[in-house]
Amino acid sequence: MTAGLNCSVDIIRLMYGDDDEVGGSYPTGTVLHHSITARIDEEPTNTMFLQQGLETKKIFSGMLWGHNLVFREQDEVEVVSPPNHEYFGKRFRVLSKNSSSNHPAQKRNVFIVKLERSQIAHGEPYQ
Repeated sequence: MTAGLNCSVDIIRLMYGDDDEVGGSYPTGTVLHHSITARIDEEPTNTMFLQQGLETKKIFSGMLWGHNLVFREQDEVEVVSPPNHEYFGKRFRVLSKNSSSNHPAQKRNVFIVKLERSQIAHGEPYQ
């Protein structure tokens, strides 16, 4: 793993298929990229906004390292390695992404992303 990067992630695009037995549509995912080296850090929250109820979601910043990564906002990022990572098996939704100014074919390209924890209806309880 590259110095400073602390985990591997999968990038998943959610697709909504047919309705399920309770009348809603259950999302299924397609893995776009597998085992991308990354770093995910929690952004500090403003306690004044939390107390007023204006800020309720945790926001994370991330850095994804790799070339030819094609993903967009609302795709999901799941931590797949190492197993002892704080967010192992957890999913995050991409809010925004910024790519580096390097040539797309260079293997040192990085993407800076803003993430939020995601929760799927009818899925596992919020972790």
